Amino acid sequence: SLSFSSSSPSSSSPLGRKDRQTLASAVRDENGEMYAPPAANLIKQAPAGTMPGSVMAPRTSAELDPEDPRVVKERLWSLCSSYLPGDVNSLQHSIVTHVEYTLARRRYKHHIETFYQATAHSVRDRLIERWMDTQMHYTSKDCKRVYYLSMEYLIGRSLSNAMHNLGLSSNYARALRRLGYDLEECALEECDPALGNGGLGRLASCFLDSAATLGLPVWGYGIRYKYGMFEQKLFPGKGQMEQPDYWLTRGHPWEVERMDVQYPVRFYGHVVAYPSVSGAQHGFRYSWEGGQVV
Repeated sequence: SLSFSSSSPSSSSPLGRKDRQTLASAVRDENGEMYAPPAANLIKQAPAGTMPGSVMAPRTSAELDPEDPRVVKERLWSLCSSYLPGDVNSLQHSIVTHVEYTLARRRYKHHIETFYQATAHSVRDRLIERWMDTQMHYTSKDCKRVYYLSMEYLIGRSLSNAMHNLGLSSNYARALRRLGYDLEECALEECDPALGNGGLGRLASCFLDSAATLGLPVWGYGIRYKYGMFEQKLFPGKGQMEQPDYWLTRGHPWEVERMDVQYPVRFYGHVVAYPSVSGAQHGFRYSWEGGQVV
């Protein structure tokens, strides 16, 4: 299965620190408990009443306990309180770090495809932190969400579009140029996700783009075609023939695989109505039963 989020970062987003003022004062953690992050941890700053290098006031025993759940949560919030920097030197370091550590490429053996992959991972890092803040905002507001289902999504290439949305196209171009590569040439290394073709796939992607522009909490669900819809080629004397589209051969840095999440798909079967005791619509609850589960 495949899912998209409509959250789209704006080029006006601050790059120095995370602006969490739009978040509610409390969020729900993975155990369902409400947790209100301390205001001091939303932005990296020195504790109140102290100067850099000064001696801090003694802390309580609860603050000194490194395993106290409250202390642990506050520490996590503090460590995640700043956006990754977007200056040219920082972007260079980010790209080279992904070349060496994410892709495990040797320093003397680099190819333009390697730098496309590393640049894509660097951009994705900056997308993910904004995406996480967006999801936290929706969760804190407890708002209703829209789930859009489509068999196809013609989303196009992501690198240039993501850089533009982040307002970092110019800095990434300069960073790559200093490393001996051209941004436009790196962008050509990206494969189009073979998740759809024609009007249906483009329309579905436009729906998500529009939802992101309007700031609506929308998720798109589809099918992750391992070999694409199909690839059309012309052969002398044979005409047009369809072949698998091996778009995932070199990996796809824009996806976040959730190997632990599975959704059973039921073919055929029928809907059974049961009397409801919870006051559901028309006094019934419905269950899809029978058929084949894949």
